[in-house]
Amino acid sequence: MNEFRKTLASCKDYPSRFPDGSYTDDMCYRLAFIDFNDKEVDQSNKTIKDLTTFLQLHPDDTSAGSMYCLLAYTYKKKTTDKPNELAKFQSLAIEAYCNAVWSDSSDDVIQYALNSATTLMSDNKDWAGIATMYRNFLQKKRDNALALLSATWVAKMKPREDTGAEAAQMLADALKSRIGNPSAEQVEFLIHELIKTIVPRKKASEVDLDALDKQLITILTKAITG
Repeated sequence: MNEFRKTLASCKDYPSRFPDGSYTDDMCYRLAFIDFNDKEVDQSNKTIKDLTTFLQLHPDDTSAGSMYCLLAYTYKKKTTDKPNELAKFQSLAIEAYCNAVWSDSSDDVIQYALNSATTLMSDNKDWAGIATMYRNFLQKKRDNALALLSATWVAKMKPREDTGAEAAQMLADALKSRIGNPSAEQVEFLIHELIKTIVPRKKASEVDLDALDKQLITILTKAITG
């Protein structure tokens, strides 16, 4: 109980003595978290510097995803009365969250990063940025359990840019590896999202159902080819 200062000193000493030690990443993350939560002194700049330095030296560390999320959260919480600086902090936070998405992390860390980046970009009405992030995820990690989440966002965002056909093709590509598997429950969901992307934003009476049906059959035929 009374050994806090000694323990903290030992934790700070460990990374310098053992830069490639088994617990160096954990120590760095915990020390940065302690600085981040300092109620008496604003340690945000130190937190950013320490995390950035570690990640530059260890970009593939198993804790990289969590560190990027903490780095993003630190940027997000920084305050300033200068709009340009605030916009810069928000942009850096989004960049850090996106780096966490591409890290080799557990699904819960990746989902947290995806959700957080989406919220920030939604606040900025950056629909194209959201669509690009989820499109890249769907392409690079199509077998990941979070691919369905990405498919949903692609289906939501692309029609906003009037690129529903592009979204439909992305979803069709995601279907290729699943549609031949009877146990793949995601297939029905992906087809449902695909249909939503190609339905035009018109009154029901103005929609050409026959043309829509032919378009859907064409897309699904390509998806099952091979």
